[in-house]
Amino acid sequence: MQLKARKTSARSSAVTPQQLDELGSQISHDLKDALKSISLNLDFILRGLKEKNLDFSKDRAEEARATSQKLIRFIDGLIGLSVAGRAKADEVFKMNDVVFESIEELSDLISVYRPQIDVGDLGEVKADSYLLKEVWRQLIDNAIRYGFPREAQPKISIGRSQNIFYIKDAGQGVPDSEMSKLFSSITKSSENKMSMGLGLLFCRRVIERLGGKIWYEKRDGETCFLFSLA
Repeated sequence: MQLKARKTSARSSAVTPQQLDELGSQISHDLKDALKSISLNLDFILRGLKEKNLDFSKDRAEEARATSQKLIRFIDGLIGLSVAGRAKADEVFKMNDVVFESIEELSDLISVYRPQIDVGDLGEVKADSYLLKEVWRQLIDNAIRYGFPREAQPKISIGRSQNIFYIKDAGQGVPDSEMSKLFSSITKSSENKMSMGLGLLFCRRVIERLGGKIWYEKRDGETCFLFSLA
């Protein structure tokens, strides 16, 4: 597999104290916005019930539910960052098993977007199966959620070339303006107020802890996240 394109590496820029400050500020802002949205929708639900407008209350309940799910994913990402530094490369396992577990955990999302996911032979590795499963789950989630317009069926390929693992798609990719901070900051999707970048920061910490590196490549018609292991 060859990708001759613009490349963004997680190792091209270390996380600076200023970036950490920005990260903390953005996390606080995202959490506050999500809670304010849920609170506002609960007020609307109570008003709708009082006025016996069940359809209105149902719509607001669905919106509150969606926001709470985003908030749960966001908090999961924060928890993941706290354990990423404890990754241990002492377990031998089949990478395909980890990928399929990740796909299974994304069954609810997959039932909505109905992506086509092709997985090649990924072989065996010696690493941390739990944390690599979380890495794959994040990368697959991002590919499904952000890579394509909602009306399009995502087509995703997962494979291995020598010691490099990749997930690629024909989606719209990461905007050029966000590529420089892709693995060191919170990068937000235009369709989703919560961030996807927190998960990519987690992926970076896990992969580097395992002695590898992670990067992103982009060219016309194809985008790809890649990572190597020690």
